[in-house]
Amino acid sequence: MRLLTLFVTIALGVPAHAQSVTISGRVLRGGPGGVPLARGWAVLHRIAESSAGAVDSVRTDGAGRYVLRLPRVDSAAQYFVSADYAGIGYFSSPVDVKRGPRTEVPPLLVFDTTSVGPPVAVRRRLVTVGLPGADGTREVLELLELLNVGTGTRVSPDSVKPVWTGALPAEAIQFRVGESDMSPSAILRVPDGVAVFAPLPPGQLHQVTYQYYLPATVRTLLLPLDQPVTDFNLLLEDTTAVVAGPPLDAAGMQSIEGRRFVGSRADNVPGGTVVTVAFSAPPFRVDRLVPWIAGAAALALAVGLWLALKRKSSVISRQ
Repeated sequence: MRLLTLFVTIALGVPAHAQSVTISGRVLRGGPGGVPLARGWAVLHRIAESSAGAVDSVRTDGAGRYVLRLPRVDSAAQYFVSADYAGIGYFSSPVDVKRGPRTEVPPLLVFDTTSVGPPVAVRRRLVTVGLPGADGTREVLELLELLNVGTGTRVSPDSVKPVWTGALPAEAIQFRVGESDMSPSAILRVPDGVAVFAPLPPGQLHQVTYQYYLPATVRTLLLPLDQPVTDFNLLLEDTTAVVAGPPLDAAGMQSIEGRRFVGSRADNVPGGTVVTVAFSAPPFRVDRLVPWIAGAAALALAVGLWLALKRKSSVISRQ
């Protein structure tokens, strides 16, 4: 039977492993040197553009090992292994199922949960500020990388206290969550800035992306860095804007989707720092005079009408 299968796959020009792949690995609790998670579920997931779902699942053995089977490889899909522990789902990196009939996945790490511990660190903060739009508002896009430096997965103790919070400019409006490593519903605008309520496992970076707008009346941006930032980057489409605050190194011009930005950066920015960006004066536009011209014309018309009525009243009184 095996010879027949091999003959068919060769005759069809399909690799023998394309029909079935075995995926194995271990689940460890507490980090790379942790203890095996026995009798836990390991699940193989398939994620494609139009569909997603579980392919296979199995319980781990006493050594935390699992063996999952993929009947057929979909070259347009990605595959992940997940394990659930203490109510939190943990996922592997994408599994390379095209290497052969057997694939070994690096240990999948799970952790105990905690709502206390050292502050979640901001390893990177990238702030991109665009030019004014037609209505004068400026779009701001922020990308942050958070790191839980503790030993357990940080979780919120309740629905009120977040895992992490960060400050936003006081004038920020139209806040919206972007593509992040967590559900958009777990990233919220709060009175003091932005808050994250998603579980944060230790030892890995968690990307948070959001955008907001600055009103047209804002001529100077006060960007608060309320906590230490290991790597701070600022990109300004207004290349003549003046930046002040912590010492920043020039990072040159950068092109993003056909738009040009001037960059600056700093390492190990202390908490409590404020970066000030003074924008250049907006270019003169004739259409901005339209309301003033219309108002002046209306006033002139009203004055003329009033003078005409006054003269007519004067003539009638003399008669």
